[in-house]
Amino acid sequence: MDLATVLLGSLSPDTAQRMSAEQYLETSQSDPNFPLALTDLIGNVDNPIHTRQITYNVVHSAGIILRKYVNERWSPFFVAFKGSPPPPDIKDIIRQRLFSLLSTSHKQIRTACAYALASIASCDYPEQYPSLLHDLAQLFQQAQRDGVHGAMRVLLDFVKADLTETQLVPVTQELLPLLLHILKNPTYADSTRGLTVAVLRQCVLTLEMVKSTYPDAVKEIVNSVIPVWIDGFIALLQVPPQKETRSQWGIRFEIIKTIASVFSTFKSLITTNNNIESLTRILIDHLVTLLPIFYDRQVYDTQSYEQPEGEEEDDGAAVEELICPIIDLLTGFANNKHTKGTIEQAIPLLVKLSLEWGQMTVEDEDTWISDPNAFVDDEDDETENYSLRIATHDLLGVLLDRYPTATAKVLGPVTAELLSTSQSASQEGKQHWWKPIEAALAAIGNLSNQLGDEDNEAAEHFDLMGLCQSVVMQFVNANESPFLQGRAFVFASKFAGNLPPDLAGAFVDAAAAMLNHSNAGVPVKISAVRAIRNFANGLDDEIVGPKALQILSSIVPLLAHTTESTLGLLVEAVDTVLDTLNTEALTTELVVQLSSVILPVWEKNVNDPLLASQLDDLFVTLSESGSKAHSALVGIAVKPLIGAVSRAAPGQPGGEDVDARLLASSAIQLINSIVRARSEGLEPGVIATTCPALFNILESADDRTLMQDGIELLTTYIRKDIQGLLEWKSDSLVRILNIIAKLLQTDSEGSALFIGDVVTHLFRNVSKDILDPALPQLLKVILDRLALSKTSAFTQNLVIPFTYLIHTRREVILEYLSNTAVLDVNSNSMVSGLEVLLRMWCDNAETFRGFWAIRISTLALVDLYTSQDRRLDSVMVKGDQIIDESNRNTIMTRSKTRNAPIEFTSIPFPLKAIKLLLGEIQNVGTSAAKSNTVKDVDEDDDDDDWEDDDPLAGADDEIHYLSDLLSPGGDLLDDGDADAEDMRDDPDCQIDIGNYLSDFLRTAYTANTFNTHERCAHLSAQEQAIFQHAMVN
Repeated sequence: MDLATVLLGSLSPDTAQRMSAEQYLETSQSDPNFPLALTDLIGNVDNPIHTRQITYNVVHSAGIILRKYVNERWSPFFVAFKGSPPPPDIKDIIRQRLFSLLSTSHKQIRTACAYALASIASCDYPEQYPSLLHDLAQLFQQAQRDGVHGAMRVLLDFVKADLTETQLVPVTQELLPLLLHILKNPTYADSTRGLTVAVLRQCVLTLEMVKSTYPDAVKEIVNSVIPVWIDGFIALLQVPPQKETRSQWGIRFEIIKTIASVFSTFKSLITTNNNIESLTRILIDHLVTLLPIFYDRQVYDTQSYEQPEGEEEDDGAAVEELICPIIDLLTGFANNKHTKGTIEQAIPLLVKLSLEWGQMTVEDEDTWISDPNAFVDDEDDETENYSLRIATHDLLGVLLDRYPTATAKVLGPVTAELLSTSQSASQEGKQHWWKPIEAALAAIGNLSNQLGDEDNEAAEHFDLMGLCQSVVMQFVNANESPFLQGRAFVFASKFAGNLPPDLAGAFVDAAAAMLNHSNAGVPVKISAVRAIRNFANGLDDEIVGPKALQILSSIVPLLAHTTESTLGLLVEAVDTVLDTLNTEALTTELVVQLSSVILPVWEKNVNDPLLASQLDDLFVTLSESGSKAHSALVGIAVKPLIGAVSRAAPGQPGGEDVDARLLASSAIQLINSIVRARSEGLEPGVIATTCPALFNILESADDRTLMQDGIELLTTYIRKDIQGLLEWKSDSLVRILNIIAKLLQTDSEGSALFIGDVVTHLFRNVSKDILDPALPQLLKVILDRLALSKTSAFTQNLVIPFTYLIHTRREVILEYLSNTAVLDVNSNSMVSGLEVLLRMWCDNAETFRGFWAIRISTLALVDLYTSQDRRLDSVMVKGDQIIDESNRNTIMTRSKTRNAPIEFTSIPFPLKAIKLLLGEIQNVGTSAAKSNTVKDVDEDDDDDDWEDDDPLAGADDEIHYLSDLLSPGGDLLDDGDADAEDMRDDPDCQIDIGNYLSDFLRTAYTANTFNTHERCAHLSAQEQAIFQHAMVN
């Protein structure tokens, strides 16, 4: 069959024809002549097969298939390799053809061939493709536009690969000088010159990745090659930018991004030879000279500036695109001690420039007025989308952090100057008069953590109250400028905790009134809602609480008419305002009213995970607002929620519908949140109302998410009211055990990730006389599945129930495990359950997550060791990694690991138990091991960013060891912890685990428990040091 016809068929909208063509292409890949046919077809792009468009589509498809062929058939070097590689002679032909196509005039085909050739070079160069660099150099020197671009694309993709030292050194030493020549030569196309800088940047990133593997080679390359590029960059950047074309700005953009990469990876190249001072001044000059263009094009849209036309107007950078990385780089420089003198002198100018470049653009206005969700997203403190405005805020924040007094002293006068500018423009009737002061308020509001902290040095030198009283308050009524009016609300709310009660109350009243203002635009109302949310979070309940019902009456009706981010903001505002109400004010009627609005909103927006989380928080707030509110919420919400669950059951109309299952899953999550929020037990009737549908889902559904959420709700019932659950039906326990067995029989480990919780809490809450008859069968099912476990998370879920039983019923469980046979899939033989458990436990213990899981695992290890059961010595588990010449001081990449798999020693379980316990001592950071946990925090000699003289100064205020959190006063099991309610009083959670383990090791060594002396001889030097510290502390 003709290859062009097959490729055309692979693009057919007819499914049968397309699948037939794809199958033919797949089977053809084993033919050594297949890649020759592909390259021949690509090379004949200018010889029409049919129409020009069909020809181009077929050839483009051939390029894609060729890339796939290289990754799968070229060499075992590639991860996706399968089958046999083509013969060497065919490889030579393919390389030659691909190289010749680097000069084709068709850009996409040129790029596809460059990618394929770069992939080939990553495994063939230099042994099988020694001419690569010489060939590329020739293309560079011939200066033919398409050929230079094609060679550049090869080089760019090639240096992204996992290069070896023999590949990296010649590339950087032989080709980078040629690229620098191209960059400096204006006769080359601007896009090609910019690409040379992109190649250097990728080289820098690659050098950074391999510097620990090839330190000497990287040091030599960095010191010999990059400095001359930095000199070239500085020379090019010193040319005034305001008369350049857009494509020439694109070169500057690439240069700035590359300097930033060098600065973050090999900082000393920038900080030496006065480079950083020169660059700082150059960058500031850019901000000054390009500001009028920004005003003309973006802020005021006067369009009086005419930029020179370039030859490639589709490429390059606009003014705001160029300025963003400039400000980012300046931010990094301002954080570096080598620029201290330059930055200090420039602080007045930098502060003013930050505020001026942070002004709202015309595009911002149009977008935010027409799209409320975009306005919410762009203005949200937590999810601010990156923009020029955000970049200026970051720069100002660093200046305030590093130079608090100087920056704060300047900030006030600069703001006053911008206010004066705005007022003058207003008097002159200028449309955008409000933009300078709005930008200043936005930037200062973003600094609320520093300027609002009375203990912060900067706060002492900034008149916040004067600004709020004399400036901000007046703009709350600036109805003619909605963005400035809205900014005034948000600004005041950012400093809610700093405002006098009377002033704060006035701002809250104004924001609340704005919600009902008929002429207020969307930006103002959204800003008022955001301000109310901030006020509710930042002010005493006595200020917002009395107004809460009025505010809620304005916001709640809006929930049904908004979507996406705006709806999320409203939900957050309702949630925070509800928190300010006292329990008496939150009446049953109000809960019913709120629920009747919120439930339809939830059902309509169930596909939005972020909103689902926000609604979940809102339901929790309602649930925690007193027993009356909780009872009312259960009464109004649980029945419709469980109705959604019932409709998703298999066999029900719509039960197989994806949206129905998603709705049911979300409903189960909400029920769980509601019932968990009750301080003790469950509301009467919850089990009887929800369990029929819940058990029906768990017993019959196979949707992974639905099953996980159902298991979590079932676990909550077991923890909060096991008696009620067992009394609901006489066979409740049997049905629960059958559900567990069903989940353990699934192939997907993700579907049963929460099975460990339900099993463990069954063990904790069901009495022995009820559970014991079914225990052997349940444990056997878990053991059989544990033997097949492949992931750490799933293994933890199956191991933890056993660790709990070992801790509480050690002798019984040891006997059971020793006398239970399990099929070991690795050896295809029967082994004891004890061996399966200990092997899987030890292999994964260091990756266990969760406070209680780690705690019970640790205690169970101690219990097993102190049992001194000789059967434990016969179980061999994975020990330490075997270090040899193939992996010593080497980063093991995927390809290296595939060729030389990592191997481990095999050691008896008791020795591994000691190793794990010593690791836990180090993790919790007790006095026995703190000296071993502190590491050198300043490993990068090139790191010249400002730090305290003592690298650990302030650590006591900012870093808490886990042992400190577990000691009296620690609060790991806080109110937001799912384990808090029934775990808080668990004696095992109250143990000072560091002291407990130190006592255990000291006692074991003193008494030589279980041959501890002999086992210690097999510990590493670091482990012995930790053991010795534990002995004396």
